[in-house]
Amino acid sequence: MGGGTSHTQAGEPGQQVPQDGSTDGGPGKEFTLEMLDSVIASDQKATDLPPPPTTEIEFRLVIWTTSGIPLLQQGKTNVKIAVKLECGEYKGNPPALQETDVHMCCTTGNAVFNWRIVYPRIEMPTRSCTMDILCYDHNPEASDTVVGLISFDVQKYAEKVARDSKSLQAIADLDFQPPARQEGAENEASPGETPVGEAPAGKIQFGLYVYPQSEADEKKASLGRESPNAHPPLT
Repeated sequence: MGGGTSHTQAGEPGQQVPQDGSTDGGPGKEFTLEMLDSVIASDQKATDLPPPPTTEIEFRLVIWTTSGIPLLQQGKTNVKIAVKLECGEYKGNPPALQETDVHMCCTTGNAVFNWRIVYPRIEMPTRSCTMDILCYDHNPEASDTVVGLISFDVQKYAEKVARDSKSLQAIADLDFQPPARQEGAENEASPGETPVGEAPAGKIQFGLYVYPQSEADEKKASLGRESPNAHPPLT
């Protein structure tokens, strides 16, 4: 077939299509389709369309304080907090397991950390996204002892920020689950709640900040209290 030009409308082939969108054969708006020679067309390679841009979000967790942490070593505890992100779509450079500094010889169970945890480059959508917050009694000469654990689902926050392209923040004050609960005690309770008949393993106060990655890139913040120390600044 040779090349050529065909005059037609945005309706059935050869049919006049009016400007008002009807197909009653009245006056219409005509445009031209350039017909490509079939031999030439067979030699043309299909255009590779780029995939849609990936939506990414960033989590920041600021550990403010703990209160009422049990005293395990002769009336004191070396309090340390660790946070572990469980998310297969996490593509950032910081490790999934991040730790605070240690409050040595804490005799009240109340410790001030002001420590930032950062998880950039989480590709959306995620299949699941959870965080574990662990409280340890740090032992410089042996392994640390787990004092309590909180596990919570952050996927809904990630989905909201990805959908709305707006950052959000939440402030939390939660109970640690004691070690007996972690080992499968029959007395069940929701994360952050105290099982009946069990004393809590202390509490933690923290802020959760979730950003679209583009906004996080403009509001840079480093791990801990390193520079840039902002959004929010920590002392």
